[in-house]
Amino acid sequence: MSKAQLPHSFHILIICPKKDWDLTSQWAYEICKNLLDLGYKITLVCRENSYLYKKLKKHPIHFIFQQGMISFKFWNWKQLDPVLDSISKDKIHLIHCFDLRYIWPLFFFLRKFPEIPLLHFQGSHVSEKYNKIWHKIIKRRVDHIFVPEKRNMDYLYLQFHIPLRKMTSVGLPLKHRFSEEKDFYHHLDWSLALKADELKANHTLIGLEVSGYAKMERVQKILKILTLLRDDGLFKRPFILFFASKRDWKEHPLYGPLSRLALETDFKHDIVFYPSQNLKGLIKEMDIWLTLDNKTYMNDSVICALENSISVMAPKSEFLLNLAQRWPQHIKGYQLGNGRELYFGIKNLLNKQLDISYLAKFDHFHASVFLNQYEKSLKRRSRLVRGQHLSKSSG
Repeated sequence: MSKAQLPHSFHILIICPKKDWDLTSQWAYEICKNLLDLGYKITLVCRENSYLYKKLKKHPIHFIFQQGMISFKFWNWKQLDPVLDSISKDKIHLIHCFDLRYIWPLFFFLRKFPEIPLLHFQGSHVSEKYNKIWHKIIKRRVDHIFVPEKRNMDYLYLQFHIPLRKMTSVGLPLKHRFSEEKDFYHHLDWSLALKADELKANHTLIGLEVSGYAKMERVQKILKILTLLRDDGLFKRPFILFFASKRDWKEHPLYGPLSRLALETDFKHDIVFYPSQNLKGLIKEMDIWLTLDNKTYMNDSVICALENSISVMAPKSEFLLNLAQRWPQHIKGYQLGNGRELYFGIKNLLNKQLDISYLAKFDHFHASVFLNQYEKSLKRRSRLVRGQHLSKSSG
């Protein structure tokens, strides 16, 4: 999309008060970066301690920090005053909301500004308590809804009767190129007397992401399953297990217990505590990537693994299961604590030959999909307001 297709002074308000680096935050980041590259003005509503703010704080964006929780009770809407003041005073041209809780108060306030398009991104299922709100407001005021997958579109259509023409499936955000990370083998701290090129040729490399909130019994379960798979002769090559974390292992609360647990196994020399500063570099070299993260969205490491054609096994979530239905040979979901699902999931991944071209079929959408819809919504709103004005004049 060229810059001339939107107003030269285009100013967009993006509302994304998510703390975690989930799929919603990643799309908000993608849109902000593209709007900035095109020279447009952005006001971003976010949390001061969020990953989104940390990644964008050095950019020329006007930030409004979300304080506390958003309530549907209108007497609690005072905390939204900075957002509403920005709409009134800063000449906002369009609002893109990534949080359903904001839609209700925005609906009332935007009655004074019928010319401002309101678009929404819905990354997960909607609780039944929002049923009445969605039935009335989405049809009347929200101009368009973006969802990760067509499955989400079908759900919103069947559950809330939202017309399919008002929704767009956008898939995963594109991966940004950051500065080159240090060479993978430079960081290795393993005790086997092997050369670097022999490591991957003669071993199956398994990465296990362990967050600071992981439970030790779940790690124990995975070690037990790997032992069973090895004893059953399902590993064609010896495996090396890499414990990985976004946190520095010196500060990781589970480093001590994990070290003792590793020493108790009979493959203790094949366990590596990988330095956290090069997590993406590690993922790219793995044969299988495991995670204990049971959040409902796709975490950053899983997305990185998929984009690099690495087989993934992660706790079941709506988004992961949808991907697994399309590429069952490369993506497996499991219920946390379910040893049977872990066993057969890893077994199936070991037995399948990875087709490194499968991600070419991934539904990657560039941010221009959003920008094109912004333009359409602006034109539609302009026609709507002009029609209402002519109707009142003739009356």
